[in-house]
Amino acid sequence: MAQQIIDLPDGATFKFTFAEWLSGKKSESINKKGIIPDVVVPVVSGEDSILKKALEQ
Repeated sequence: MAQQIIDLPDGATFKFTFAEWLSGKKSESINKKGIIPDVVVPVVSGEDSILKKALEQ
């Protein structure tokens, strides 16, 4: 979610949501859900597994 936060003179705060991240063909909100990666890459010490997997794609 993307919000504009405005502090008001009386000490209150106004939060205005103007965008939301959507995912997938169904355009589902990922707010408070997170995402699952398309490619799972195990972490191995001493190896740049992210670079290695990217080069395989």
